[in-house]
This record gives sequence, C-alpha cells and structure tokens, in this order.
Amino acid sequence: MISVRTYRLPKLGNSDEECEDAFSSNASFSRMAIADGASDSIFSGVWASSLVDEFSRIEGRLHDDTGQVLSQLITAARNAWYDRINWKKLSLFVKNKAIKGSFSTFLGVEIEKTPGGYVVYASAVGDSCLITRNDGAIHSVPINAPSDFNSTPQLIWSGYGAPFSREFKWKKPVMQKFTFNFTEGSTFMLATDALSKWMLEHRKDSWETLNNAEDPGAYFDLLRKRKEMRNDDVTLVIVTLDP
Repeated sequence: MISVRTYRLPKLGNSDEECEDAFSSNASFSRMAIADGASDSIFSGVWASSLVDEFSRIEGRLHDDTGQVLSQLITAARNAWYDRINWKKLSLFVKNKAIKGSFSTFLGVEIEKTPGGYVVYASAVGDSCLITRNDGAIHSVPINAPSDFNSTPQLIWSGYGAPFSREFKWKKPVMQKFTFNFTEGSTFMLATDALSKWMLEHRKDSWETLNNAEDPGAYFDLLRKRKEMRNDDVTLVIVTLDP
C-alpha cells in the first residue's frame, strides 16, 4: 500500500487557477508526477497539468524507455494542451505569445513492489526534485545543492500553438534517470524548485518540519512572507511506502 499527501499552493497574491504547478497519479499511486510550468511562457500551467495527467495514464515504463514511451507521453500531452486552449478567442497579444508554445519541468515516478520492499524509478527534466532521507541526511535528485538552482532549468516544450497543427516534430528533452531501493515504511518527497531549494538550505530540520506539520500550506505562506523562500508556486508530495 502507498500513502500520499499532496499540497499545492499558488504564489502569494495569486489565485489557485493561476498556479502553474501540477500533480497527478494513477489510482494505486504506483505512478505519479509533478511539473512546474515556466512562468515566462503562456499556458504553462495547462502544459504542466497535461504532462502529469498523461503520464499517469500511459503504458510502459518511462524510466526504461528508449524513445517510444516518451514520444507517447509528449504527443498525448500536446494534444491535451492544444485542445484545452480556445485559440479562436485569444486576443492578438496572447496569440502572439501562445504560438511559441509552453514549457515545463517534469518529474515522473514509477513504483514497483518487490519481496524486499519497493523499487522507485524517477525520470526528471529540470529542477523539480525527489528528496530522500537516509540516517538523518537529506539527499535530492536531480539537484542536490541549493546553488545549482537557477532561472534556466531544462524544460519540456509543448510545440507551437495555433495556427500550427497538432502534429509536430517534438524535441527530445534532456532527461535524467534515477533508481532507488526502499524498505517498507520508507518515505520520500517530491517538490517543485522553490521548496526543494529551501529544504536543501535547511537540511537539518526541513524534513521533520514538513513531515510533521499539521498545515504545510500555512507554513509555506509564512516562509514566503518572511522571504525565507522565494515567492513561487509550491507543490509538495509526501509518499509513504507502507507495508
């Protein structure tokens, strides 16, 4: 059995509809993903949610993929993104931005139960992170140092918007892959960039603080108001691999 707690908040001052982070999973939580739409591209929240939603549905393990599963994922996500935008009703200004497409980070996780515990496969593009703790020490992938977060992470592109057609030649993103072996009862976390960076900056107590917080969302607001964490959309997923 897999237990999951999720928290997703927009930037301070923004509505939930303006949040460009996304999370999705299949019913058993054996497959889940987070994504962070790039704020300098338009409809990036739609693109982020399209990526994670389609990842929760695709067949085949992305971690083992040589191209076919990734192609299915990006093609399906592009179709969903394309269909969710009412191209005909966009203003000229928005059209000129939307035609360039949308961009997002992506972190997909595939979980397999084994006789000895669990194997977790992670496939990452950009700076959304999977965070673990071992003997009290926090480790994060694909980024493990606060100084390595920057304003130009690797991203997945949606392709051009209308009047270009849905069919497009997708660009293969730079994807990093990681494998973890966990015992039953273990916990790991998924977090978008601002929170991942804050956790790495506060390695000694951030894990316990978030894992034990009654209302992590209120705590995120406090951190952002104090400017201890960048004012950004925040997503946290706490996954416990129960016996």
